[in-house]
Amino acid sequence: MKFSRLILLASLLTGSGWAATIANMQYVSDYVGSGVFIFKVDGVNSQLFCDQYLPNAVTIPYQANVGTLTDLSGTFLGLANDPDARLKYQQIAILNLLALQGLALNSTAGNQTAIHAVEAARRIVDGYRALPLEAQNLFDFVTGLSTAQINSYNLTGFRIYTGLRIQTQELTGFVGGGGGFDVNPVPEPASLALFGSALVALALYRRRN
Repeated sequence: MKFSRLILLASLLTGSGWAATIANMQYVSDYVGSGVFIFKVDGVNSQLFCDQYLPNAVTIPYQANVGTLTDLSGTFLGLANDPDARLKYQQIAILNLLALQGLALNSTAGNQTAIHAVEAARRIVDGYRALPLEAQNLFDFVTGLSTAQINSYNLTGFRIYTGLRIQTQELTGFVGGGGGFDVNPVPEPASLALFGSALVALALYRRRN
């Protein structure tokens, strides 16, 4: 009887938020307070981006709930029961891709693209706040994408890290496949082409407005 109760309890926990993936987080560095971070995620250096203005990111080790585009139960917007949470995180994932491709250029302009992408993502999560023109253009670009355009992006590997038992900024980024990450990335032709096409789209958007 006790054994069957344990099985029942385990099945209930597995079907609930208790089964969420947990990651061990350790701050490594950030790019001049911009929200562009390197964290060790389960011991692996990972390029991450914050999507909230507050609270500030913590530099002490902590554990995070790991959300995905198919499981948003433990994420900031998921916990807030935002009906558009999945769409908003898809938009943030695309901004993360643009940020990663900007960093891959190893240039001041590329770094600024990453910073503005973070600012646009924060606007999506935290609501209205005035943005610099470049960040506003990115925000308008990503929120103006159709469902078909969003689905044309490979968002495999996108993860959302929300503090577990600690108050800290929600962080987002890619692991494994999909957009991927590399702390010292070397731009590949395909990545440069995607980044270039995004810049062209942004330029056309500005011209129309």
